[in-house]
Order: sequence, then C-alpha cells, then structure tokens
Amino acid sequence: MNEARRAAADTPATSTARPDPTPITSLRSAIEEALQARDTLVSALRRGGVVSLAVEVRTPWPDAGPDTLVHIGPCSARTAQLLAAIIAKGAAR
Repeated sequence: MNEARRAAADTPATSTARPDPTPITSLRSAIEEALQARDTLVSALRRGGVVSLAVEVRTPWPDAGPDTLVHIGPCSARTAQLLAAIIAKGAAR
C-alpha cells in the first residue's frame, strides 16, 4: 500500500449525509415523473425512427437529493446519427 492510500485509510471518514433525508413520498413522485418522462422520450424517439437506444430510470443515492435520472445509455453510431438528425430537425423549426 502506498503512502497516500495508507494515510487515507488512517483518516476517519466524514459524513456528508443530509440531516433531512428525502421523504419516501417525494422519492416515489420523482420516480413516477422520471418513468413518465422516459416513456415520452422513448415514444418520441420511436416515431422518429430511433428504436435501439437504451433508456432507463435511475434512482438517486439517499444523500444525493430527490433528483431521479432518466439515463440515456450507449447506442450505435447509426443510432447516434439518427438521434442527431431528429434533434437538428426539431431545432430548425
């Protein structure tokens, strides 16, 4: 173990947890909102011809706040080109 790792291992961890965690009802609401956003996005992408894009909802860590994320995952180069074309077409309106 090098010196930096040894020093870090000997240092007590400090807690950055929020004193007031997000209520479960707020988290459920945020998850429902993210699921609806995901479904809307996937539907719009399909109408534009993009069907092979991975889109999922990821919940936050307990101390990260109430933001639930719609994660747009990796895709092929062709899918990225289709997505870029759809965005450019919409931006040109």
